[in-house]
Amino acid sequence: MRKTIGVIIAVLILLSVGCGTVNIDVGVERAEVGELQRTSQVVELARVDDLGDGSDLRVLITMGAGELDVDGGADELLEAEFAYNILEWAPEIEVQNGRLQVAQPSSRNMPFNEEVRYEWDLSFNDTVPMLFRAEIGAGSGDLDLGSLRVRTVDLKLGAGDMTVDLNGNRTLERLDADLGAGQFDLDLRGDWEQDVDVNVRGGLGETTIQLPQNIGVRVRVDKGLGSVSTQGLTRDGNDYVNSLYGESEVTLYVSVQAGIGEVNLIGE
Repeated sequence: MRKTIGVIIAVLILLSVGCGTVNIDVGVERAEVGELQRTSQVVELARVDDLGDGSDLRVLITMGAGELDVDGGADELLEAEFAYNILEWAPEIEVQNGRLQVAQPSSRNMPFNEEVRYEWDLSFNDTVPMLFRAEIGAGSGDLDLGSLRVRTVDLKLGAGDMTVDLNGNRTLERLDADLGAGQFDLDLRGDWEQDVDVNVRGGLGETTIQLPQNIGVRVRVDKGLGSVSTQGLTRDGNDYVNSLYGESEVTLYVSVQAGIGEVNLIGE
């Protein structure tokens, strides 16, 4: 995040016109950078008892600007570590009506400079079925979702770099990603027993997608201003397929609507 702060600021100014997650006021007193605060919070696993059999926990993560790390392996429902040096940005966690939300308070009048620290490290329980959604206005994300029982994943990134790792995942059915400016790395080498639909809508930057070799894959790319490179795939009309497409019982369908930049499809 600190390396690309200038680009992020410029993009945020443009996004603030139409993006509800980031607001910038000019001429108003801004929040001040202070001492680094480190806090932790735990949401007990018992909080999912009201979901009922067969219900999914709806997880919503909203961050105006910062660095987000997500993984599994938690004993409780959520084990969170936070670091921030703006007191007004103390993260808020809410659990009710089958939804768990981790949110950044209003980010109005945020002081954009290299002194700002805002970092979340969220670990979720691997046994709870969930619908996962993350919205990041600007910054970076490293989402290791391979062990989680995510059925759907919905991502929105305004500006910055994001890595999403679903290697070994068994439960995903659908993933949607809306990208702004930055680099997006997506590992889809899951171990799925049902068809999976993936939709990536790119903005400005580079998108790299790792594809599985043990199931059929079909990728459609609607290219904007940029290039497409492939490894381990062959052209089939307007699409790209691997050797198992049409042969395996399970198929991964990927749709990429590229903006300006490079798309890399790696199937080997």
